[in-house]
Amino acid sequence: MNFPLNVFLYLQKTPFLRYIFIILAKDSGFLLIFIYLFLLILPCFSKKTKFFSISVLTISLILSYGLFCLSFKSLIYSPRPFIVYKIIPFIKEGGNSFPSGHISFFFPISLAIYFLNKKWGIFSIILVILLGIGRVFVGVHYFSDILGAFLIGGLCYWISYKLLKRFL
Repeated sequence: MNFPLNVFLYLQKTPFLRYIFIILAKDSGFLLIFIYLFLLILPCFSKKTKFFSISVLTISLILSYGLFCLSFKSLIYSPRPFIVYKIIPFIKEGGNSFPSGHISFFFPISLAIYFLNKKWGIFSIILVILLGIGRVFVGVHYFSDILGAFLIGGLCYWISYKLLKRFL
């Protein structure tokens, strides 16, 4: 047996931890959206900074989630762990496993938060890491799905940032 499967089986016996990982896997990303929107309404950022941040995030999400994640999911057959191991997952997910759509969507948001406010950004990046771990432990992803999505999301944000920094 492998590590995620052992943790999954342990979580079946531990309701409190199972509940924590389900919340992390399903709902923690929405906190990132709230943090980002909250930072945008603060008066301490100029309109130019806000416009730049929104532009970089929009382009990176279109690339990361809209182009790469959805393309990989339709081109690469990778069954989810609960299908391979014949277990009942703690949350319902469909489609292919690679890459994680949640991470490829929420990691660029955490990077946008980081570039607006370092303290909230570090918290946001940690939250996305926990979200990824949660998705592995509830049985819907492999670690490779999460790492691939971090790579896709990070590269798309970096490319968007560099391009817009040059032209705006």
